[in-house]
Amino acid sequence: MEPATSPTAKRVLVLLTADCDGEHLVRELAAHGHDHRGIRIVAPLVGSRLSHFIFGDEHASRPAAEHRLAAAIEAFALNGIDVTGATGDSSPLQALDDEIATYHPDELAIVVHPIGGREWFEKHLPEEAMATFDLPVSIIDAVPIAVRETA
Repeated sequence: MEPATSPTAKRVLVLLTADCDGEHLVRELAAHGHDHRGIRIVAPLVGSRLSHFIFGDEHASRPAAEHRLAAAIEAFALNGIDVTGATGDSSPLQALDDEIATYHPDELAIVVHPIGGREWFEKHLPEEAMATFDLPVSIIDAVPIAVRETA
């Protein structure tokens, strides 16, 4: 039996385009071999096609992006993990590019809806990120945020 390897301490930039259960995100990043030190999350201001063309993404999408980001940061905090984050451009690739310029990650992790349920802007996003940026890319399928029962 081979010895277990510990995750490497690399700087990982997480692109969060979909609502995702925070516990799932924490587990998936660990499963992809990402140490929980050096994680930055960017939640782009993405929205539906209709809101994109009627209002512009920022108007309708900022609250949703802020919520995605806050929920992810809270999940990491509940696990004793310090992460940083920001909302980003309405174009997921531009949001990545902006963050790469300042954060200088070693790897990217892209959280998207599972295949078959992807939004219009997610359809080729992982492939486009791999072709655009000279960085390793992990793809994480989002799972819905668990509904918490109150007593």
